[in-house]
Amino acid sequence: MLLRSRTIIYLFLSLFLIAARAQQPGAQPQRIILTWHGDPANSQSVVWRTDAAVTEPQAQLAPAVKHMQEVEGIVRTVAALTETVPLADEQLVYHHIVRFDSLTPAQTYLYRVGDGEVWSEWNTFRTAELERKPFTFIYLGDVQNEIGSQWPPLVRNAFARVPEARFFLYAGDLVNLGGNDANWKEFFDAVGFIHCMLAAVPVPGNHEKSRTLYRSDSTRRIDPLYLTHFDLPLNGPLTDGLEETAYYIDYQGLRLISFNSSSPSDSSQLQWLEQVLRESAADWNIVCHHHPLFSVAGKRDEKTLRQNLMPIYQRYQVDLVLQGHDHRYGRTNKIIDGSTVAATAKAPVYAVSVSGPKNYDHNEKFAHLMRTEIGATQLYQVIKISPEALVYEAWSLDGRRMDGFILHKNPDGGTVLENLSE
Repeated sequence: MLLRSRTIIYLFLSLFLIAARAQQPGAQPQRIILTWHGDPANSQSVVWRTDAAVTEPQAQLAPAVKHMQEVEGIVRTVAALTETVPLADEQLVYHHIVRFDSLTPAQTYLYRVGDGEVWSEWNTFRTAELERKPFTFIYLGDVQNEIGSQWPPLVRNAFARVPEARFFLYAGDLVNLGGNDANWKEFFDAVGFIHCMLAAVPVPGNHEKSRTLYRSDSTRRIDPLYLTHFDLPLNGPLTDGLEETAYYIDYQGLRLISFNSSSPSDSSQLQWLEQVLRESAADWNIVCHHHPLFSVAGKRDEKTLRQNLMPIYQRYQVDLVLQGHDHRYGRTNKIIDGSTVAATAKAPVYAVSVSGPKNYDHNEKFAHLMRTEIGATQLYQVIKISPEALVYEAWSLDGRRMDGFILHKNPDGGTVLENLSE
């Protein structure tokens, strides 16, 4: 009885400490982050939050200048949209969205956000090129745990290695509790200024879901606190619960598709995925979702996801599938119907990775299909895209390339896989 009482006291104390660590909003902009709602070549979204005292949220924009004093007189002011989000303690926070549009491709811009009196610092971003010129992005598996202590060195090392990266792709589980504001504070503290300059492309995981009390059916859906931190495309299926979780972005010859793998059998999402791939004119098609088709951890086996998605990926010659969830690393060669095929085959490569410190035991079921010996390692992946090749490298925190490959593009649209030595 005494042990049970101590457990209850400890639980309440833990919840109190979590709430105490939550960031109190004010007039000063917090959690500034770049995302895309529209075309990256001529638009840019920026999201931030404040308290209710900010009644006229806005942003200012100007082309980059040689000296900041030159900004005066050339700024454009844009009014913001506002979304109100209730936190667990019934406090309301206000997330503001500005969508800069009619931008010039391949142009660096300055921007700041505020209310006309209280402003953030000036930051910069660069629009995408219209041409299919080479670029780099960073792919990260699950963050989830020890966000404020053990994950920051990884994400900051990734930025330091490739500061020219154009965006960060997250394969779900950015936080442990999608509805916990303290978790999100840790995330934004960890990335610091990075997402004030480089866009985030988030894909939802199972830890972004929560039981939303304001819904009569109490269905587990993606938490509003996750959704309001980002402004994402609405070019996905309009099925309730999939908005801004299934979408695609076209960027300089790449079509990057976010698939909500928490709804693996939703017919509208599967039909949408087929259409988006069928209509793609991109050099490269990459799909990212949280749950992996070929699990590398524990006794997991996502049979439904594999049955639904593998035929689509093969039919439309998806080049690369990026995943998370398993808290270990694994990477296949080219796969058709669950079997490894020739390096010249028109078939996808599958990768699973983790960026946070939490790791799971190895799953032997699919070990014959993929490289798994890297195991329990915090990793970030650098992916370089050009019309001629896709270069993939997995890097560890201590600066070692742990895995890598190149997909060389053939004139007929197919690819040849070349594995890189360590």
